[in-house]
Amino acid sequence: MGTQGDGIFLSNDAGETWQRSNDGLDSLDISVVYSLPSDADVMLAAGAEGGLFRSADSGKTWTTVESSQLFSVITEAEDTLWAGDEAGQLLRSEDDGQSWQPLLTVADAPISAIAGNSQVVYVGTATQGIFRLDTNTLEILELNKGLDDLRVQDVEILPNNSRGVMLSTWDQGIYTSLDSGETWTNYTQGLIKDKQADEFETHHFSEIALSENFAADKTAFLGGFNGLYKSIQSGQNWREIETLARGVVVAMDVSPNYAEDGTLVLNTYVGKILMSNDRGKTWDLTMNGVEVPRLNGNFKPSYQDPRRFFDIAFSPDYASDQTLFSSGLWTKFLRSTNGAQSWSLHALGREARGLTLLLSPEFGTDQTLYIFNQAGLLFRSTNGGDTLQEVAKFPWERGNDSPSLAISPNFATDRTLYLVAETGVYKSTDAGESWQSTTENTPIADAWNLHIEISSDYAQDQTLYASSYDGLFKTMDAGESWQRVAIADVAPDRSFLEGVALSPNYGQDGTVMVSLRGKGLYKSTDGGDTFAPIGDASLAFSRMYNVPCAGRPIEFSPNYAQDNTIFGFGTAATDIYQSTDGGETWEILNTPNFEPPTEIGTLTYLTIAAEIYRGRILKVLLAVVVGVVAYVVAGLLGLGKTLRLNQRLIQFGAAMGSFAIALVVVLKVL
Repeated sequence: MGTQGDGIFLSNDAGETWQRSNDGLDSLDISVVYSLPSDADVMLAAGAEGGLFRSADSGKTWTTVESSQLFSVITEAEDTLWAGDEAGQLLRSEDDGQSWQPLLTVADAPISAIAGNSQVVYVGTATQGIFRLDTNTLEILELNKGLDDLRVQDVEILPNNSRGVMLSTWDQGIYTSLDSGETWTNYTQGLIKDKQADEFETHHFSEIALSENFAADKTAFLGGFNGLYKSIQSGQNWREIETLARGVVVAMDVSPNYAEDGTLVLNTYVGKILMSNDRGKTWDLTMNGVEVPRLNGNFKPSYQDPRRFFDIAFSPDYASDQTLFSSGLWTKFLRSTNGAQSWSLHALGREARGLTLLLSPEFGTDQTLYIFNQAGLLFRSTNGGDTLQEVAKFPWERGNDSPSLAISPNFATDRTLYLVAETGVYKSTDAGESWQSTTENTPIADAWNLHIEISSDYAQDQTLYASSYDGLFKTMDAGESWQRVAIADVAPDRSFLEGVALSPNYGQDGTVMVSLRGKGLYKSTDGGDTFAPIGDASLAFSRMYNVPCAGRPIEFSPNYAQDNTIFGFGTAATDIYQSTDGGETWEILNTPNFEPPTEIGTLTYLTIAAEIYRGRILKVLLAVVVGVVAYVVAGLLGLGKTLRLNQRLIQFGAAMGSFAIALVVVLKVL
């Protein structure tokens, strides 16, 4: 497995455990890893920015292969290796990858996929479609007849059918040809396109995998933006298979009164808010008020579950106010004022993705809440979330990173806030009214996955840390200057940090804990001057990659000085890790396998309907009032005697006519 920044990992037990395998690599940014089907000992790896490496001992050691190309794909056909590069050049190797011969330029576009046999090689390109190479004459033909999308993602020759070819494209799913690519048929039944793929400017569909017994079982798999698809009909019909576990923890928080109430709360990626009041021994599902129709604003079926969560936070005065907040999909956030027994739904005034929550340390008195998002919009509430005001807008070009915020423990007096936006870390000393970048033109400005943490003793030490995929940084002068922090023997610029956390007693114990991708946990007890590995190196505390979850993957107990307790998350399950010895050993706090509720009781249904259709109901009631008034007025006028008609009939007609007219008017105008 190739990684960005950590090189290559090797597993000999079907993925249960992994070991680094970087001996001989000149680059740790690996974009392609390929194992030769004809010789399991031989592997090839391509660097993301250049370089080709070969292993003859199943990945244990590597040697550099002389090549100037930036390889984008490698595959084997019969006894020949084929490769493509970012410039559209096709290369061939007939000595198991020890040397390469450039053959021809297929197109003025990166080569994205290759499949072949002894007679032909199919070459897919990123923007110019599919080509077929005759391996004997080296004649190349364009095969784009019938393709509506020329952005080829993958190509496979159908087993036991030398003329059968299947390819995937960026936007149109699967195309199949049974005549060596001369004509193509598009199959999209069951494939789902997600508008988020367009928003992120990424592909809807990607790699194809065919069963080794494809001729008999007709089974194929297709990667997609939404997940994984499977077909048992030769790719003609598809169904989605869940790959991203809905139960992955995206955020957790520890009660500020944890020493007394033992309360923990967490969000999963989809469908669950869980709370424990006994230090994680038992958990309750707390979803009252978070029903799907309530979130959608209607009772129509939705293409995705809207119960998606990104952050959760206790009020600092939770012992008294029993208040929590949770952020959800797009504009929505939730508030509970009864210890998560029920939630009320709120929304920002403008649509924005990836909401991060920040509560004032004096929330109990100032009722101040900040919400930041991927649109770069900062909102502030000074009434506990009842209403919010947009106070600042920042440039944001940080992909799907989750926004990060920090607030001074002395906010009541210094009014200081920090957040992450376009050029790194920004600072405000007037509660968010004005901001200055503290990291412009520094390495932090370009660092990804930036997350900031502030010292509990900030008034005295002026200290913050910023973790990133480009290392750990520290300031001890409130952002005036920043320095790289070395973590043990790991080169500072190779420290891919997944998280950082400071002890609530940082001013006294100087404790900092970080999680490094592929290396585990490291801890410092001298204010970041030195770090040492701690606990099980296989633990990987981290937020979900490429999902804007704002949770902190490492959380100290507020009572850490007494209980030595730290929490963490980062697995594919709904697991919370707990250490009660400062991180030396860890245990899993298992959560029950609750299923998010799908049934809605009659009373709840009526309540939600009343909320959703409140405007219409009020309009109908207004029309009813008009009808009643008309009935009374018609009676007072005594029109029955004048018109020599039944008085009750006249009143009823006046009421119904007035009601109908009023209903049309209010529904169209109001």
